[in-house]
Amino acid sequence: KTGEKILPHLAESGVGYRSSAVVRPVKCGLRAYLCNKTSMWGYLDESGQVVIEPKFHDVRDFVNGYALVITKNGDSAGYLVFIDKSGKEVCKPKYEGSALTGCKQS
Repeated sequence: KTGEKILPHLAESGVGYRSSAVVRPVKCGLRAYLCNKTSMWGYLDESGQVVIEPKFHDVRDFVNGYALVITKNGDSAGYLVFIDKSGKEVCKPKYEGSALTGCKQS
């Protein structure tokens, strides 16, 4: 209401007057956001600072300090992996049929 920028990096990402930003609610101190300039997902802290650069094809919210993301490899989606709050890959899920059954430590 006062004109103060609350998420300044969204403007730098190419979000303008006629474009829409996708920004999720804060979970575990971070919020997922879609960078319109690159069409990639990253994470902001509560003050709007980029904590994890937008480099993922798709993301889920953080729960207990970890988030499930889909990496991006060239023109196609990459693989599922859990990341920690620094963006480091910590565990790649294993599949049996269509279910996740465990993790292989990265």
